[in-house]
Amino acid sequence: MACVNAGESAAAAVDLVWGLAGSRAIFEDAGLERRFRDVHAATQHVALSPRTLEMAGRVLLGLEPLGLF
Repeated sequence: MACVNAGESAAAAVDLVWGLAGSRAIFEDAGLERRFRDVHAATQHVALSPRTLEMAGRVLLGLEPLGLF
């Protein structure tokens, strides 16, 4: 659950900076464009998927975890 929260928080932080940077953020030499892609790619990993929270909740409630796929 902490990993999902960390991933979502990191993406939210980068999104905030991305929005404040304006059009300058889209250029590769600014560095922010790469961070934006990296953090959003990481959120697509199964360990950071919001579906993982559902599975953790099921386990905490004593239910069988469902498959992620």
